[in-house]
Amino acid sequence: MSYDKARISILVLMVSLGISLPLQGGDDSDDKKLERVSRLWKQLQKADSDSEGYRQAESNLASLLETLDPLAKTEAAALMMKRNAPAWINPFALKDVVGVENIDINAIETMLNNPERSWQERILVRTYYSFLGSEYETVISEARRLEMVAVLGRRVEKAAKIKNVSYGEQRLIHHMLQAAMCRYGGKQKKIEEVQDLYTAMKAYAFSNKSAGDALAPTMKAWLTMSPKIAVEHNSSVAMEALGHWSPVVRQRASAFLGRKLSSGEVLQAILKKLSDPRDEVRAAAARAFCYAPELKSKDIVDKMVELLTTDRGVTVQKAASKALITHSDIDDPARVIDPLIEALAGKPIPGPKRATSILEALGYFSNLETREKMKEKLMNLGVKYLEYAPGGSLSLLKALGGAAKKAIPDIKEYRDKKADRITRKNINSEVLWVIDPASTME
Repeated sequence: MSYDKARISILVLMVSLGISLPLQGGDDSDDKKLERVSRLWKQLQKADSDSEGYRQAESNLASLLETLDPLAKTEAAALMMKRNAPAWINPFALKDVVGVENIDINAIETMLNNPERSWQERILVRTYYSFLGSEYETVISEARRLEMVAVLGRRVEKAAKIKNVSYGEQRLIHHMLQAAMCRYGGKQKKIEEVQDLYTAMKAYAFSNKSAGDALAPTMKAWLTMSPKIAVEHNSSVAMEALGHWSPVVRQRASAFLGRKLSSGEVLQAILKKLSDPRDEVRAAAARAFCYAPELKSKDIVDKMVELLTTDRGVTVQKAASKALITHSDIDDPARVIDPLIEALAGKPIPGPKRATSILEALGYFSNLETREKMKEKLMNLGVKYLEYAPGGSLSLLKALGGAAKKAIPDIKEYRDKKADRITRKNINSEVLWVIDPASTME
């Protein structure tokens, strides 16, 4: 079968809209099979794992995938991807259902070079590259990993020639590149594919990019960094490490600097980092405040609210939310609650990940707010965002406890009609139990 770069996008769009795929050759056509894959995958997520429905869907899906060639399996994998899925679900689909080695690397490269790729294709590419991580050592072969590095190098090389690379494209390349650097950083002299990747990174880092491009300074910093940095002894080194490619190194740097925030010099340096053009640096700087719960400052709380409601970086939003949660014992909770509610109630509404981070933060401030009208407003927001940002909504409704009793019918309707089995279990054993134990018996 020849590869048409628009094919997967069209299939993904049609399935997401509930449109039956056209038959090409009867029930055994790849298009019809892909429609069945999508249906079985949804059934598999929803059914309880010890039920006959789950076992049947699992068996039928495995048998169906066996009949597909690598390209069609890649199309099937794209159809399984979900933008707001729990963290485990997309990797599970790729590793345990389709098989990472069954993905067509040429199809992945075509997706990367297609500016019209769908969200599900974007998620597939990002999930696929996450398997470069050391936790998946035995899941994917070294030969395939080096093929992935080579594909990434060619994509970076092409992006280096474009003056205005979109923010979304920068973030996708960033995630792929981070995964590659965590495995191969500093090994450019030993591996040809890694050397080519470094060459492409240099071309991008020092090209004439538009103002506001965050990927170029990220690459420039990564090119000069050591794979291992001792951050626990020197504040200057730790500041630099806030922009390291390894999340573990960044976390250690945040923790070290967080314990040093009583120093005015370190505090001012961290505050300055909150304006860094690199998302990973702003996130790591915000995370430092999670390690300084004793630090009392309205300015810091206000800055975290600003980041949470306006910063375009998802990792920054999440870090700001965690920092606010750490500092939720402020004297004036309305200082946080009011602008966060305003952000959720405004137009356009925040993206699902920002909404989730806002709702999670509100949950920690809800018990500090004694006004019943405010709690009712928070409950209504939790219900409003149940399907759009379920993790955050359920976290908020659980935090409201008995004040969210009126939301029980909406929670149950979401549980019965929309939620996957993991979310249903959380609703039954955690959320409803906290709101009203009696509701779990109904």
